[in-house]
Amino acid sequence: MWCTRESTRSLSPAFASRCCVMECALIVGCVQHELGDEALDCYLKMQDEGVRPCAITYVCTLKFRDITQSLEIGVSLHVDIKRQGLLKTDIALGNSLVDMYFKYENL
Repeated sequence: MWCTRESTRSLSPAFASRCCVMECALIVGCVQHELGDEALDCYLKMQDEGVRPCAITYVCTLKFRDITQSLEIGVSLHVDIKRQGLLKTDIALGNSLVDMYFKYENL
């Protein structure tokens, strides 16, 4: 799937029903184009609409933390990840968290 800066802005409101895969694709598109605020908006809308993020979604959202430069957002994501028990089954997610804390020299 390819994504342009314009499509990330126009696709999000176009879909009435949301799913984890679609939201993840939108977040990845925003991250690729360094649209951290839009990626965060997609993530927050996803949660507001009751779509439960999967491990892949969290890996992508941890990457937009690099763009928004907010440790608070990263820590909040870590709390959500822990609450869902996703660290027990997904090594990539654990690596993304270590990377996030390392970048903030907060290990």
